[in-house]
Amino acid sequence: MDDWLKIFGWANRRLQQRSVEHVFVKLLRDPFKPTDIDLLIPDPHEQERAMEALGGRELFARGGLLEGSRRAILRLRNLDIDIYPDACWGGLKVAEGAEIVERRQLKNVLGENAYLPSPADDFYLIATHAYSHLNIRRGEIKNCRAIASDASFSWERVWELASRFGMTGPVKIFAEAVDNGHASKIPNWKVLSFFHTHKMVGKIGTSELISDFLWHFVRPITRSLGVR
Repeated sequence: MDDWLKIFGWANRRLQQRSVEHVFVKLLRDPFKPTDIDLLIPDPHEQERAMEALGGRELFARGGLLEGSRRAILRLRNLDIDIYPDACWGGLKVAEGAEIVERRQLKNVLGENAYLPSPADDFYLIATHAYSHLNIRRGEIKNCRAIASDASFSWERVWELASRFGMTGPVKIFAEAVDNGHASKIPNWKVLSFFHTHKMVGKIGTSELISDFLWHFVRPITRSLGVR
């Protein structure tokens, strides 16, 4: 955790000092669950500036520069700093990255003032990221319960995003998990599949597995082709 805080603080200060347009995403901070450091930077020019601020493009290229998605990865002390060019998890676009950055808010993260998504955007991004992994973690549930209690939180904003990007089903299931406080209390959890059999919740039949497969793997392909 000490290494995480040092690297996060360093990266946060470097980006703010150079006025890079960015927002930290998927950050579980209440309770705090240190993971990789994820940055959303939609503007290509700002991505270049961010990579230079954090050690140079050459370091990112060695750590992993995925040209197809333009996602860049820098590894420092066994910790990854990921730069996402859009709100896109595993090839599934869930929001417009520029809108998330536009609505960002300055929040305190263990003594560091850092740019995070608005509470509604934060909740939505964590929910859709959980769906992309076909798994909900307790830390995500606890964090999103805290996020939803923020005075500026807007369910209308969450549902507007979910409706626009075809995520109403996954977000509804995630919201039920947050409301119940524990994923195992959801009887109709259909997003988990045989890919995570050791974490399966409730009874899932063959038709539901087929529906899950179509939703999670086929729908992103059809959407990329312009089919809604």
